[in-house]
Amino acid sequence: MTPDIDEAYPRLETARLVLRALRMEDADFIFKEWGDPVVTHYMRDEEPLKTREQAEEMLLPLQTPEKMPDFKWWGIEIKAEGRLIGTCGYCRWDKQHHRAEIGYDLWPDYWGQGLMPEALQALIRFGFEEMDLNRIEATTHTENRRSQRVLAKLGFQREGLLREYYCRDDVYNDQVQFSLLRREWQQTIAGLRARPGTLRETRQLLEQIDLNAAIISAIIEREHVGETQVLIQTRWKPDRDPEYSGTLEIPAGGIHVYENVYEAVKREVLEETGLHVKSFYPDVRTEVYAPREDDCFAFVPFCCQQQLRGGIPRIGIVFICRVEDEEPVPEQGAVQDIVWMSRSELCRILDTNPERIFTLQLPVLDYYLRHHRG
Repeated sequence: MTPDIDEAYPRLETARLVLRALRMEDADFIFKEWGDPVVTHYMRDEEPLKTREQAEEMLLPLQTPEKMPDFKWWGIEIKAEGRLIGTCGYCRWDKQHHRAEIGYDLWPDYWGQGLMPEALQALIRFGFEEMDLNRIEATTHTENRRSQRVLAKLGFQREGLLREYYCRDDVYNDQVQFSLLRREWQQTIAGLRARPGTLRETRQLLEQIDLNAAIISAIIEREHVGETQVLIQTRWKPDRDPEYSGTLEIPAGGIHVYENVYEAVKREVLEETGLHVKSFYPDVRTEVYAPREDDCFAFVPFCCQQQLRGGIPRIGIVFICRVEDEEPVPEQGAVQDIVWMSRSELCRILDTNPERIFTLQLPVLDYYLRHHRG
């Protein structure tokens, strides 16, 4: 029996979005979206559309799903406006090896609002639960930090560089390879991943279950013109955390369930700054022991921190890191004004205006500046 288009692309809903089948009447949006040079800038296999007829040619095969067995693609509709704002789906679906490649695009007016991660969470769940995938792959252009940050936020692991992977306009381009495995996704959703809307709600939840929140922090260093500089960013979460918004901080965030702390640092730094961690100090860790499929390892951080009163009951692990030579890009809705600050200037702020620094990071930076580095 030939599958109906709504059976092949079932409706998937999130808090703000609907993922639905694309139809021929969506040609105007597809022409606008895939004809825009900003949207298609990093696409490896698509030139911007020149005519509406090209959009119709793209949509036509989707109307007969049985002719595209390795391809599943949805439109992303925003509930509040009732219109399409992007697309997402899977290609290169290999049923024998239970893997597929995920792809997505979003109209620029809706960037920076967390909509694409929200859509992809539904799509990933469908892939693992309904398509029986074991591995979801993704590739991005090396310069597409926004896309890499989305993947990191969703738990994808960076696997490596695909050198000169595709040719566009007679130029060979590198791609970064990412993947997410079913067992990693299951471990993630099995844990406590809810993020209540405010600091007070988070604190109340943790107090109810009598737990501290585990976090990682990264002191990111570089050498510049003969001096050591530290990456400092402005914390900016006025809706969720108005008390501390506007203070200075270092990149930090929660550790996902069963997430390796080194991978957590890499993910958090990428999410908040768009930078890729290339080394740790110290980098002292044992091999992973798993006598009963219960993986464990030991490691040595630079230092630890703990919130004893007020704020959120956090216990943190801190590393010193070096990153690739790239320009930082602050995460919208969380971070503003990323700068490289000399240790002498940071020390001056700590001495004269300590209230400018996020309280949780005050003892960390004090230890770093005064005790570790003399």
